[in-house]
Amino acid sequence: MMIERFEKVTSSLQSISALIIAIVALLWFFEQGLDDPWANVDQKVKSVPLTKDWRYLRAEITFENFGATPIKLSKGNAYIEIIRPLVGKVKESISSSDLERQADNTGIVWQTYIGSQNYRSSSTKSYPEKLDLELTNVLIMPKERQTLNIELIIHCNLEVIVFGSHFENRPSTLGWSTETLVNFEDHGDCNDAI
Repeated sequence: MMIERFEKVTSSLQSISALIIAIVALLWFFEQGLDDPWANVDQKVKSVPLTKDWRYLRAEITFENFGATPIKLSKGNAYIEIIRPLVGKVKESISSSDLERQADNTGIVWQTYIGSQNYRSSSTKSYPEKLDLELTNVLIMPKERQTLNIELIIHCNLEVIVFGSHFENRPSTLGWSTETLVNFEDHGDCNDAI
């Protein structure tokens, strides 16, 4: 009888100590996360046909700081992946009869770039694969929200793109990336532009 009672007491103590350890670990992990930058990032892409050849594109990227420390955005970039019309090696791969042989385990390599001679920003500067964004240390305090805008002029022959952006917090290397699939059929026909 004494042994059974001893077993019950030790079992109860073991359960209580496991519960206390779990609560302490949970509080520790929760407290650790509060010191890290914690943001919700939302990206919206809008466009308007300008002429029969050119379209204005505006990406609005909104950061909302949910953490307890400021977010200091000091580096960013944006890119466009052309989905349709098919271009370059993607077009060759999809058009060929041996697509399965060319694809690796993850599929074919999709060409990513912000533009070439035909895809220019509104400042008419031509960009390589990624558009590096000059940020003058954008500071987002806890519980604050800030929207950054990226504006481009792109060619109207683009039908579907993925617009992506990535921003980094300094001095840490923590960053946020987001992508938006844009079907320009939903944004107005360039042939209807002035």
